[in-house]
Amino acid sequence: MANLKIYTPLGANPYVTTTDEQHGLGEVAKGEKKSEWVYAKATEALVVGQATLIDSNYNLIGANNALANTQAYGLGFPQVAFNKGDYGWVATGGSPIQVKTTASFAGKGAACKVNDGGVIGAAGQAVQGITMVSNTGSVSVAMPAIVWNPSITQ
Repeated sequence: MANLKIYTPLGANPYVTTTDEQHGLGEVAKGEKKSEWVYAKATEALVVGQATLIDSNYNLIGANNALANTQAYGLGFPQVAFNKGDYGWVATGGSPIQVKTTASFAGKGAACKVNDGGVIGAAGQAVQGITMVSNTGSVSVAMPAIVWNPSITQ
């Protein structure tokens, strides 16, 4: 799958992380195919497509049921792996956005939920704003999705 490009701000690359802050935390970027991105810092290692909570300080936290049920956060999906402490861009909108799903998830047309580990599947906390564009396979992988204003339903 081809990588989406960011048009503004100049120099933004959603497929590269850094150990130093290159943009303002919380800065919003616009890209091709109506993609939207937020610049943030990882508080833990994150994998491609993992449902990731974005807190009010623009820290990235792997989504899990305990946090999702008690606190209001933004939701994004890294399109590149992050190490703990890395800075980078996470997708908050657009298509196709890679979203990590469970092996047993039906995928296309199914209601999305997020479980511990930030994986989208049939069990866990309900999520809106994600439409899978294909069915998942027999292993847990990042799959293409249409993402628009994703949020965890309380």
